[in-house]
Amino acid sequence: MIDQAVESDVQLLPPVLRIVAQAAGIAAALRLVEQRGGVAVYVPHSAQAGHELATLVGLAGLQALCRAYPGEHVVVPMARAALTEIRNRQLRADRASSSVRDLSLRYGLHRRRVQQILAEGCGQPAAEAPDLFA
Repeated sequence: MIDQAVESDVQLLPPVLRIVAQAAGIAAALRLVEQRGGVAVYVPHSAQAGHELATLVGLAGLQALCRAYPGEHVVVPMARAALTEIRNRQLRADRASSSVRDLSLRYGLHRRRVQQILAEGCGQPAAEAPDLFA
């Protein structure tokens, strides 16, 4: 869904995911959300390559979590609003080189939703649906 994010996009993430994204990249933070979103995970005092979190976020991501939350149970947020906003920003940035159809396929969205997102980014309202009873 999200290939890359700029620093301003990473700042939209909740603190736990921001720590992972800054240390190991946005893809690692997304894997953590996909696999453990909404549940508590135990962060060990020290990072070991074989730890289950290391397989999700990489050793660098786990080391960053260990520095921030040693020995704690941390709830991994779902971060739906932040992830949606990051996706929408990337979609708008990709518009310069892609058609609405291509964006729709790439992001797994209906063509109409892509048009709405693009219109929201321009500060213009999306095209209204025709009045069926006029």
